[in-house]
Amino acid sequence: HAWVACWNLEGAPSALVERFRAQNRLQQDSSGQIITWLCPSRPENVEHQLAILTEIAERYPVTGIQLDYIRFPSSKSCFCPACRSAFESHLKSRVRRWPADVLPSGSLFAAFTEWRTGQISRFVRLARERLRTVRPSATLSAAVYGYYPGCIQSLGQDWALWLRNDWVSFVCPMNYEENLDRFKRYLQTQMPLATRSDRIIPGIGVTASTSRLNPIQTLEQVEAVRSSGAT
Repeated sequence: HAWVACWNLEGAPSALVERFRAQNRLQQDSSGQIITWLCPSRPENVEHQLAILTEIAERYPVTGIQLDYIRFPSSKSCFCPACRSAFESHLKSRVRRWPADVLPSGSLFAAFTEWRTGQISRFVRLARERLRTVRPSATLSAAVYGYYPGCIQSLGQDWALWLRNDWVSFVCPMNYEENLDRFKRYLQTQMPLATRSDRIIPGIGVTASTSRLNPIQTLEQVEAVRSSGAT
């Protein structure tokens, strides 16, 4: 399975990042500061990512492609001019106070959250369609955040929707948690979201940036995954 990092430009050549910056293709926070992630509301960025998937699927005999960073970096983005224009087109009306009206205390926060989440889901759907065209046998999967449904509002990542619509074959929730009880609660929330247990493959954070597990902790989490019915 090929691993594809979506939107996130960490580690990209500085010349490429500067080119995207000059083309106004990067995300912005609510104060207008640039974030070095591609904005998923811009058609040229969507096509750029789809072209990467297409090239991988056409040139290499991959069994599947896994999407990572298939989300916004945090709740603090994106508020760039392209997002404003696209959201206003969606609303069919102008946002009087941008971005104040779409922030948590604003009157349009719920509508903006739904639209923002739709930008990520739309890309997943398009990726599934593109992969079926160029390599029908390949699966599409995604590494996702474990705290569902909180990740919808914070990251624009509604991965249960992707499963329901068969846009992904399976997801790998990043349950990178040292506390066993919290790890089990993740599983209890996640497993009912799939029609088959093999469509959710929980990740265990043995050496993740947010967790470090010793051998006993690792074995306890493996047993918890097995007990939940997950793969």
